[in-house]
Amino acid sequence: MEEFIQTLPEGIETVIDEEQRQLSGGQKARIGLARAFYTKPDILLLDEVTSALDPETALAVEGMILGLENVMVVHISHKPSPSLMSQYDAVITMDGGKITQVKE
Repeated sequence: MEEFIQTLPEGIETVIDEEQRQLSGGQKARIGLARAFYTKPDILLLDEVTSALDPETALAVEGMILGLENVMVVHISHKPSPSLMSQYDAVITMDGGKITQVKE
């Protein structure tokens, strides 16, 4: 987030309007994640949280999510990073609304 904050006209003090029209989808996603991480939740439900991010940033974010300690994370994604799949405790694959595979 530091790099993003540095690009804002007034840095951390930049006021972002309620509709966030001046932000890209990826910037909105990163702000949402930062807010979620800041609250230090016990459970995180993330739905397509990396879909608006470039591949490099998505990989970094997914790695950060996997590095969270003492947090139960349910990460829903159409495009999980193949290189990180082995780090998940369980992977449930669905097709047409039905579970087709469970890997633990």
